[in-house]
Amino acid sequence: TEIYTLSLHDALPISSDPIEREPAAEAPLIDAQIALSRAGDDRDLAREVIEIAIPLFPEWLTGIEEALDDGDWPTVRRLAHTLKSSADNVGAKSARSAAFRLEQLAATRDEIQAREAFAEVEQAVRRLLPALSQLVSEIASGR
Repeated sequence: TEIYTLSLHDALPISSDPIEREPAAEAPLIDAQIALSRAGDDRDLAREVIEIAIPLFPEWLTGIEEALDDGDWPTVRRLAHTLKSSADNVGAKSARSAAFRLEQLAATRDEIQAREAFAEVEQAVRRLLPALSQLVSEIASGR
């Protein structure tokens, strides 16, 4: 079963110009087909993965924020990578893209841009959590 795949986006350079980035509000919060395919089209497994991820997203946000405050760039990068991978596994394209940008900026140790990217990740995750809960309900009810 394929759990994570790289996309062409992974190979693209980071843009510091916000005009060049796709606004998170325009992208769908979740692509349920991606979430199902990451789970081998097993609806129960997809539901379980999402249920496990829901409480972890806020923990990762807290960890990233603390690491930013401490100037702990390896931790920022590691947690952004973890969040990115988990967002990808649940089909959350906007959160995945935002976390990818933060992961890349953590490597450059650019605090100003990293904090801006973190704000985007935080906003994407806050919007994502209710949608994930709704998707769990839909999967559980067989929709």
